[in-house]
Amino acid sequence: MHSAVASLASAGFRALAEAAQYSADGGTAPPVGTWCVVQRRTESVNYESSAVERRVSLHLLVADVGAPARGDTVTVAGVVYELQDLQGDDGLVVKFSARPAA
Repeated sequence: MHSAVASLASAGFRALAEAAQYSADGGTAPPVGTWCVVQRRTESVNYESSAVERRVSLHLLVADVGAPARGDTVTVAGVVYELQDLQGDDGLVVKFSARPAA
């Protein structure tokens, strides 16, 4: 039953996502094809300065990318993003804040 639910959730996710390339090990590993939902202009509070920061959030399928880490990269529509802070992981989809890579 769980795999059927995961397959259905994955299909729904892909319907909303954009094709992407994920590179582990700080972006140095060979890229892996995946799907990514890019959430632009998300806001978060920097608790040290109390400033509201605008960020990009990336949602990735755990089945495709495993356990992403800070510094890994995701390329979507020609833009390379560097993963920053883990924002959530429900076992199916992992969500990271990201910034364009330098």
